[in-house]
Amino acid sequence: MPASSQVTKIEVIGLNQTISKLKKLDKGVSQELKSIGYEAAQPVVVQAKSLAPVKTGNLRNSIRALKLERGAAVRAGNKGKLSYGAPIHWGWFVDRNTGKKRNILPNPFLFRAFGITRQAVFETYERNVRKIIRKYNL
Repeated sequence: MPASSQVTKIEVIGLNQTISKLKKLDKGVSQELKSIGYEAAQPVVVQAKSLAPVKTGNLRNSIRALKLERGAAVRAGNKGKLSYGAPIHWGWFVDRNTGKKRNILPNPFLFRAFGITRQAVFETYERNVRKIIRKYNL
């Protein structure tokens, strides 16, 4: 199976320090930050669904945002029934366990979706973090 643990992330300079300071102010900030990331990821979800390959529609319908401690992730498929999300995205040429050729070319629809929606993601995240900063008069 391909290396599905590979992650592409965006780092905003000073964001970690800002988040740490906000969390010290109020326990509810953690929940707010998770919600901000989740909201910012929604344009990626919508775009990814339009770009995902469709055979049965199951992969497309599995695309969703996940709330994380410091942001969000967008996932296609899951473990179990839809474990083919990673091979479709990353490609799968040869099964390491069996040596069987798979010949699945990469279709990085999630990356393309983020590339298309990047500006909206940044603007949504920034706008909502600024709201929290104003809320606490920082």
